Amino acid sequence: MKDIFEEIISIDKDTTAKQKLAKENLKNLQESLDQDISQLCKSILDQAKKDVEDYENNLEQQQEITKELINEQTQKECLLIKNAFINVKGSLVEKLFNEIKSERS
Repeated sequence: MKDIFEEIISIDKDTTAKQKLAKENLKNLQESLDQDISQLCKSILDQAKKDVEDYENNLEQQQEITKELINEQTQKECLLIKNAFINVKGSLVEKLFNEIKSERS
């Protein structure tokens, strides 16, 4: 009978030790998982920040290119208007000169 009690006590101690070890392993796994999740979140956040910075830089470059294109187009339009004005002015001067010339004749 004493052997049975000793066997039960031994099994109980062994079970308690295994249960304690399982709890510690579970705690360690949970801490490791928490650290992994934290690191993944940080990594995702860092990548998102980088993506936003890249997008912002790209957008600024596109805005600068658009601004340059608008300035170039404006200068072309101004030159067209200036040339048209010079042509009209030249025509008016020639017409006026011809009228003065015909009045003197």
